[in-house]
Amino acid sequence: MTRARDGARKRAATAQGLANTHSGTEIRVTTADDYMTRDQVAARWKLSPKTLSNWHHLGKGPRCFRLANGRYRYRTADVLAYEEHLLESA
Repeated sequence: MTRARDGARKRAATAQGLANTHSGTEIRVTTADDYMTRDQVAARWKLSPKTLSNWHHLGKGPRCFRLANGRYRYRTADVLAYEEHLLESA
């Protein structure tokens, strides 16, 4: 019975994007859909990608990170949180 419950719990966690490591801690499993390119964010907000680049260097806008190939990615959750912040402050 316990194994069946553990199996069901693991399947539910995997469906939520969580996975267990061998140490028992949970880590978030991400997919490519969890991230947006600078061009995607710029198109969403009808801005130039250069504007987002300038914002990044000024410390404005949503958080982003640089990949080894020099391209930037934005977590979709950060983009949505930034939009929410703008709506609340307006």
